[in-house]
Amino acid sequence: MLKDTIKPRESAVFRLMREEMGATPESEIVTNYINGVAKNLTKNPTHYRSYGPYWWALKEIMINHGINKFGETLEVITTEHFKYDDEAYTVVAAWDYSTMKFDEGRINISNHNLPTEDGEGYEYELIDQEMEFYIADSK
Repeated sequence: MLKDTIKPRESAVFRLMREEMGATPESEIVTNYINGVAKNLTKNPTHYRSYGPYWWALKEIMINHGINKFGETLEVITTEHFKYDDEAYTVVAAWDYSTMKFDEGRINISNHNLPTEDGEGYEYELIDQEMEFYIADSK
């Protein structure tokens, strides 16, 4: 099912990035965003769930930039499907998805309904054991 999951096209992500971030250089978008995510997750670790399947690609970017306090284990197949060739596109897609979940009031919920090419969709459950341990340790 994962391979049939619809994600935004790069052109749509690029338009969104420029609408929301103007001419900000892509490297700055990535750095600012992942540092903000790390700061937020330190205070509110359950918010990682709002990224749904994009969490894994976002976590990979954080790891690649030296932010590994949330662990280093990835769900490889999901990471590969939801990341873009350009890190900035991945960050913007993850931001857009999490913003939608915040707007829906589904910030801390692990279950995500994902659309597929056939229109059926399916439920994806995000469980990052390292983050769940981090959450337990932060209480």
